[in-house]
Amino acid sequence: MNLNIEIKGLDKLQAKLGKSNFDKAIRRGMERAVDHLRLEIKESTPVLTGQLRASWGSEISADGAKGRIYTGKEYAVCVEYGTWKMKGRFFVKGAIERSIPKLSMYFKESFDQALSQGIEGAL
Repeated sequence: MNLNIEIKGLDKLQAKLGKSNFDKAIRRGMERAVDHLRLEIKESTPVLTGQLRASWGSEISADGAKGRIYTGKEYAVCVEYGTWKMKGRFFVKGAIERSIPKLSMYFKESFDQALSQGIEGAL
């Protein structure tokens, strides 16, 4: 399952912030967004033995532009979507749907912070 967040006007933001500050703001927003979503998924994970819930991890790409939430438990897809014997729980889908407003907010806050720091530094 993939989730893409599109931020319009990134080229203008990069011009205002400069590449280094822009990259830091992207990374900070991504780290907060991925951490929030990972915790939301973890809390939403159905528990029988607790192994699936405990297995969620995350990583951020070197440039900070991509985040990944993963589990090594192959049966997670069966719990999410179901099988012919069991109804799907759709806990990942639900966590994403509940989190979308906050995920966008993390990037906005990160850019707002970078812009205000840039203005303060220029004074």
